[in-house]
Amino acid sequence: MNKKTIILWIITILWMGIIFSFSANDGYQSTSTSKKVTYDVINIVEKKKTESEKMEKVEILHPKVRKIAHAFEYAVLCILLVFSLKSSGIKPNKIYLIAIICCLLYAISDEVHQLFISGRSAEIGDVIIDTGGSALCVIIFEISNIIKKRNK
Repeated sequence: MNKKTIILWIITILWMGIIFSFSANDGYQSTSTSKKVTYDVINIVEKKKTESEKMEKVEILHPKVRKIAHAFEYAVLCILLVFSLKSSGIKPNKIYLIAIICCLLYAISDEVHQLFISGRSAEIGDVIIDTGGSALCVIIFEISNIIKKRNK
């Protein structure tokens, strides 16, 4: 295994660790972190709103931001897996399927992990969103490949 492959796998495993650490936060920590991110985005986009208007928007947008974050973290995982698998010499026609299956299995294990964290629960909807994020990543890769082939 060459140095590039080892580095790609290390980065992939580190990202999985980051996902695990987010899931290890208790319910209060997780909610406050995602609400803070939501508030920060609203504060940048809508500076002229009053604090109460911003907080009202936080309450409306917070659940959506959490779901987008789920899809995003698994899209990143899928990207890392695709590059790691490709660098490992896996047949190109199997890489996307393997990456999505790995993301699905990790999403399931992540939700099970949350069963043991105070204030957290396992949500099948989150597994679907996580897997959807990785599938969207694969679709983008395929569209990109089609465009590259047409431009040659």
